[in-house]
Amino acid sequence: MSGWTSSTRWYQLRAGQEFPATAGLPAQLFPDFILGALPADNGAFTITLQVHEGDERMMALARDPARFQALCERLPAVAPWVSSERSRPLGDTVYGFGMMDCFWRSTIVEGTVQVAGFFFLGDTAVRSNPKFGRGCTWATVAAHRLADILVETADPIERVARYERVLEREFRADWRTMLANDRSIRRQFEVAAGLRPATLRDRVVGWLEARVNEALVVDASVFRAVWSGYHGFTGMAAWARRPEIWLRLLRFMTLGPGPFRTLLAELRSRPSREEMFAIESKIGVRS
Repeated sequence: MSGWTSSTRWYQLRAGQEFPATAGLPAQLFPDFILGALPADNGAFTITLQVHEGDERMMALARDPARFQALCERLPAVAPWVSSERSRPLGDTVYGFGMMDCFWRSTIVEGTVQVAGFFFLGDTAVRSNPKFGRGCTWATVAAHRLADILVETADPIERVARYERVLEREFRADWRTMLANDRSIRRQFEVAAGLRPATLRDRVVGWLEARVNEALVVDASVFRAVWSGYHGFTGMAAWARRPEIWLRLLRFMTLGPGPFRTLLAELRSRPSREEMFAIESKIGVRS
């Protein structure tokens, strides 16, 4: 599962303008949506809004250019990017992307190879939430491993068996971590959207996930540990098995007042769901 839909709008810096300075990723993460900016070439950049499948009112807001812009202007992480003095939209289109289903496809059933001489590769074999950026990486790694296997043995059954063992060894643990991450995020969304009451577990997990996301902004060691897994240099959950990272998280949680706290307060700033839907209504009336 992934359960997300993405809506992206392109912008262009005006003459003489530069991308805003950022601390960490220019994004804000909440249980019910994520909004972030990504710079591109020649002063172009994108703003992407991710909302959960089934959240119809947020999906309607995300698809409408004026409502999209209005929400961006109310979030401190991206508001400087979309200000009329700094940039302009490239057209009136908000591009959508959804149906990000996750699966693991195999030609071996109950230990028996079903099809010889045929190999699933890339997103046809293993698919995960594209936010983890594994598609191209896994396709490349699998292709090289398959090339080695084709040289090592001419047995068509053995080729399939070896190839699928490689996929299992190289990707399965991270794939399971991604699914668990998606499930946890979905639970947090359902609580935030009022679809079900929060359990004690939901509150603890939500609080901890929020603190880790904040530590990524202010602690370079935590950032490197988590993102090394995110980018595939280590296992995705490897950082959670390092005691020194948990000590740094504990230190971060006890920080007193200061510039970091001010920055984190800005990143927590957002309109409520009711306020966002009121923005939607006002724009609808005005247009």
